[in-house]
Amino acid sequence: MMNVLERDNTNDLFVGYCPEYQNKHTIRYLFHMRVAFGENPYLSVINGVSCPFDNSDLSSYQFKERLAEVVPILPISFEKLLQNPKFSLTWSLEKLEKKYQDRLDEDEDDEGDYI
Repeated sequence: MMNVLERDNTNDLFVGYCPEYQNKHTIRYLFHMRVAFGENPYLSVINGVSCPFDNSDLSSYQFKERLAEVVPILPISFEKLLQNPKFSLTWSLEKLEKKYQDRLDEDEDDEGDYI
């Protein structure tokens, strides 16, 4: 990310993800994004890093939904970010957990439903 900061490229954006933790909003993750221009412009989330001083162990999965709310005018691609094993693995596991929890909420009988 330091190399990106040294270049003069107006297509690059950095966004901090600051979910609430213990009644405070502080930066937990920093995401590098790039606007891809062309026939169908979109916002590509390229990489992300966790703040080294953050000991909250909060997930970044909610960032996907929040970013779509904040930037409704452009489609958002997480393809490059999901090539990073840290994000692809944790986000896939949380997606499964959320799907499982949604099913539990719909019908309380979880007999036979295992991940």
